[in-house]
Amino acid sequence: METQLLFLSRIRGAEAGEEHYWRDRIVAQLLYAAEFFRKLVNSAFDRELIRAVDRLVACYAENKSIHKEIALEIENTLGGLSAEIKKYTILFVAHAQIDMNWKWGAAEMVAVVLETFHTMLKLIDDYPEFVFSQSQAAIYQIMERS
Repeated sequence: METQLLFLSRIRGAEAGEEHYWRDRIVAQLLYAAEFFRKLVNSAFDRELIRAVDRLVACYAENKSIHKEIALEIENTLGGLSAEIKKYTILFVAHAQIDMNWKWGAAEMVAVVLETFHTMLKLIDDYPEFVFSQSQAAIYQIMERS
């Protein structure tokens, strides 16, 4: 299946345009599902996913395109994957690494720190579940003084 997934990742986004929407949509879903279920040992969905990938690759080889009908057909056959994936929570934690030894002066470094924190606070306002971490004590000291 690895070869087929590599092939799908190469055709995804190869040509832009609305006519390629369904190709890019179903390929993105299959690549995500494959990566997700790769982490689970002996997934009950392995065979189902392999069949879907093989079907899509065969369709592309035959038609040199992936159209809406085949994309929807594959989405429908993989409906059980969605419920399984939604059982998990993926956590993303933003971390700003500000290099204090870069080639800027103190005033510019303070400006970078303030701008970074301003952006993070805006994201926290917009997305209450957003998490941000900063591991440099000197950065917190700059924020305290500003």
